[in-house]
This record gives sequence, C-alpha cells and structure tokens, in this order.
Amino acid sequence: MQNISKEILKNNKSQNMITDITHLNKAWQIFSSIILQNAKKYIPCISKTSQSFNVHTPITSKIYKALTILNKTLRIIRNSTPQQYIIEINKNISRINELTETDINQTNISDLTNDLSLTIQNLEAYRKSLYTAR
Repeated sequence: MQNISKEILKNNKSQNMITDITHLNKAWQIFSSIILQNAKKYIPCISKTSQSFNVHTPITSKIYKALTILNKTLRIIRNSTPQQYIIEINKNISRINELTETDINQTNISDLTNDLSLTIQNLEAYRKSLYTAR
C-alpha cells in the first residue's frame, strides 16, 4: 500500500493544479494506470477457462446424437440410391452402436436391393426404442 501512495504522490507533484478538463483527464489516466499496475502486481488471480454446459445427462446426449445419426441414415436410404451410400450407412450404424451400446446389424447391398422396406422397418424400430429411452 505504501508503494501505491508514494507513486500517486510522486505523479501528483509533477502535475500542476487541475484547471481544465484536459488536465483532469491526464491526472485520471495516470491515477488509473497506477491502480491497474499495482492491482496486477499485488492481487493474485486465477485464470479460468470456459466450461461447456450440458442441458442433458451424458447418456441422454448420446441418445440424441444417435437419433440424429439414425434419422440421417433413414433419410439417405429413403431419398437416394442407398447402394451408392452403403459405406456411409454402415459407418453411421457403427457410430449408433457405439453411442447406444446396441447391436444394429450392418447392412449389405443385397439388404438394400431386395429387402429395402424390411431394412427401413428395422431401423425405424430402433429409432422408436431410442425415442422411448430418451
């Protein structure tokens, strides 16, 4: 505390009497910089990083992520030629299995060409079970 008051007095002596707004602004700038320098020097601080805030529990978040992936997979199967996207479909199914710890069978080209409606029904059954589990 002694250092702060000495610095303020030293800088105040160098300034003449405050007669107008410019001198007031200069004096205030010197005063605030002395306060900030000493605050940084003498007041300990802790740096804090931002933390993510999850509205849902981790399990619920995984189920929502799995539902998103499952809906995307169903959209691919219904709206495009699924044979072209077999690798992406199987990758999505693997990701759903990891997130939800279920055992959805990987699809192959014969499932998509011969039994497309059965494949869609199976995936919709999984989707319904995930909706009720959330």
